[in-house]
Amino acid sequence: MIRYRNFFVNGRDWDAKLKYILFLVWPFGSFIYALRNIQSRSSQIVFFLICAAFGLCIETKNETFDMTRITEEFLSYRYVNFDFLYNEIVDSIQGVGDRDIYDKILFWIANQMSSNEHVFWMIASMVYAFFYLKSLSFVLKDDKFHSCLMGFMIVFMFTMPQPIFTVTGLRFWTAGWLAVLCTLQILKNNNYKYVLFLLFTPLIHVTYWIYLFLFLLVYITNNFEKILICVLFMSYPFSYLSMSLVTDVIGLNLLPNSLELVALSYTDINHMVEFNEKGTGWFWLSEIFDMILSCYYLIMMFIIVMHRKLINCVDKNIFHFILIIYSFANFTLMVPHLGIRYLGFVNILLPYLWLRMFGLNKYNLFIYLYPLCALFYLIRTRLFAHYLSVLDFDFLYDSSLVMLLDKLYYY
Repeated sequence: MIRYRNFFVNGRDWDAKLKYILFLVWPFGSFIYALRNIQSRSSQIVFFLICAAFGLCIETKNETFDMTRITEEFLSYRYVNFDFLYNEIVDSIQGVGDRDIYDKILFWIANQMSSNEHVFWMIASMVYAFFYLKSLSFVLKDDKFHSCLMGFMIVFMFTMPQPIFTVTGLRFWTAGWLAVLCTLQILKNNNYKYVLFLLFTPLIHVTYWIYLFLFLLVYITNNFEKILICVLFMSYPFSYLSMSLVTDVIGLNLLPNSLELVALSYTDINHMVEFNEKGTGWFWLSEIFDMILSCYYLIMMFIIVMHRKLINCVDKNIFHFILIIYSFANFTLMVPHLGIRYLGFVNILLPYLWLRMFGLNKYNLFIYLYPLCALFYLIRTRLFAHYLSVLDFDFLYDSSLVMLLDKLYYY
C-alpha cells in the first residue's frame, strides 16, 4: 500500500509528457495524477485544460441555473454584427444600456467561431481558469509551500469555495478571480499596474464598484487595525441590521443608477422570499453544517487575529482587507446573494494568509478538520446539486477525442 507521503513529489518536472499524453487518453485521470506535484508547470497546464474540458462538456440540464438564460442569450447573438456590439458597449459606458459588457463581448467573439453552446462555455471556462490559476499561483509559488498533504489542504481550501463550476454564472466569479489576482498583486507585490485591471471588474459585473470601495478602505483605515477587528466581531451580533441599512441607503438615492437597480433587484421582496425559501426533508441538516462551516472560518479568523504579531509588513494590508470584506459580508448577509458572495472572498483569502503566517507546520490538526466541517457542503451542494446537474458521468472516463467528437462533431 502506498502511503500518502509517497504520493506527493517535488522538484524537477520530469513527467510532463506523461501528463499530457494521459490527458489525451483520460483527462480526469491526468487531473488526479497532476495533483502529485501541484507546483509544477505541467500540472498547472493540466488544471487549465481540465477547466476547458469542463466548459466543453457541461450541459444546460437545470433550468434554475443562470447558465440556461446565459446560453439563450449567447444563441441570440448568432447573427449580431460588430456595429450592434459596438453600440451596446458605447451605451453601457454612457450609462444608458446594460450595466455589464463582458458577457456581450464574449457572446459575439464565441459566435464568430461557432454557434455551438459547448464552444461558448469552453471559451468562458478558459477565461475563468486563467484568472483562477493565476490567483492560485500565489499559493503555489510561496516560499513556505511545497507539495504535501498539508499543502494540498491549503490549495483545496483556496480553490474549493469558488471552483470552476461557478463559471456557469459567467460574470460574478470571472470578475471575482480577476479581483483576487489584482488584490494579491497590489497588496502583496506592490504591483500597482493591476489597479487598472481591477477597475475593469465592474464592466464584468457592476457590483464590483462595491469591491473597489472596500479595497480603497484598506488604505484609508491603514492605522486603525484594532477598530477593524472590533467592527468584524461586532458584525456578527449586529448582522440582522443589514437589511434595514441597505434599504435606508437605497432610499437616500446616493447610489449610481446602475448600482441602485442592482440593489433594488437584490432587495426585492419576491426575490428574497425565493432565495430564503427553505427546502424540504433534511434542510435542517444543511443549516447545521452551514453553521459549522461558518464557525470554522470564524475560528480561523480568530486564531489569525490572536497571532497577528506574526503577520509581516508585506501581508498587513491583506489582513486588513480580509477584516474589511469579512465585516461587509456579515452586515449584508441578509441581502440575497450579496453577503454570501462576499464571504467567498474571505474563504479564498484566509487560507493564503494562514499559509503566509504559519506555513505548513503549525496548527495542522485544525486545517485537517476542514474537510470534515465542509463535508456536507462539498457532497450535497458541490457534488450533487452542482456538478451532477451539469455533467454526465462519462466526463470521468471519456478521452479528450471522445469529448470533442461528442460535443463538437456530433452536436
